[in-house]
Amino acid sequence: FRCASEAEAEAWRQAWQATNSSVVDDCRGVLQVYSDGSIVRSKQSGFPLPYEDDGTVVWKDL
Repeated sequence: FRCASEAEAEAWRQAWQATNSSVVDDCRGVLQVYSDGSIVRSKQSGFPLPYEDDGTVVWKDL
């Protein structure tokens, strides 16, 4: 699930929190993992800090 805007993403996060689901891992606001297993990714294109992508992690959006 991807949000069209940061405002929509924030509304989504608040809705999840209202259902007693809590953030169990927050990766600099880019990715949040909730206690019910849901994952919310920010529309932000990357980390605000420089990083080197060595290609060792592969994922697929469904």
